[in-house]
Amino acid sequence: MDKSGAKKLFDDYMEGFKKNNLEQFLSALDEECHIIQPDGISLKGKNKIKEWFELFWKENRVNKLNVYSFYYLDLGEKISFSEWDLTYSKTHEQKSSINEAISIPKAISIVTYNDENITSIVEYQRTEQPHV
Repeated sequence: MDKSGAKKLFDDYMEGFKKNNLEQFLSALDEECHIIQPDGISLKGKNKIKEWFELFWKENRVNKLNVYSFYYLDLGEKISFSEWDLTYSKTHEQKSSINEAISIPKAISIVTYNDENITSIVEYQRTEQPHV
């Protein structure tokens, strides 16, 4: 796995999520992939990840997903770091009068790879604006 291969896998994962394309989304992931989301939800294996994806898209729609950076290192373990933000809304049936749009601003993903796929993703969310 080199930087261009890792970037393609990460892009497939993010684009698949953004466009509700389960096949593209899952194609980037190893069978035993482990994802830890910013809210602490832990998903182990493609089957659990698929269940989460289908539930997310049943209840939500993506308004915006932007990836701002991609950094790759191979120091024995292949790893990338990316910054992104996401805004999504509940579907009509799931709408809350309190908060219809949910935003995850400037999150970071730390991603590990084997020679063919993404093996893990840990996502972090900034909870406060930077102090300048």
